[in-house]
Amino acid sequence: MANCVAVRSSPRFRVYEVDFGFGRPESVRSGSNNRFDGMVFLYRGKEGGIDVEIILESGAMEKLEKDQEFLSPRGD
Repeated sequence: MANCVAVRSSPRFRVYEVDFGFGRPESVRSGSNNRFDGMVFLYRGKEGGIDVEIILESGAMEKLEKDQEFLSPRGD
């Protein structure tokens, strides 16, 4: 999909409270199906807040890893 951003999941779904008999999860990731560049998943955070998973093509990810403004904390 070109020029598209999609958001899936919901901070209301308590993914860290699900227990399939192995204990509660330490981390959560989406599956590998229906993924495309620019897709964003939001989960209610384990410690409160919201966990974010973003799917980007490798070239875009490499640019973000080198972008000092993107990597610096807010207010710097």
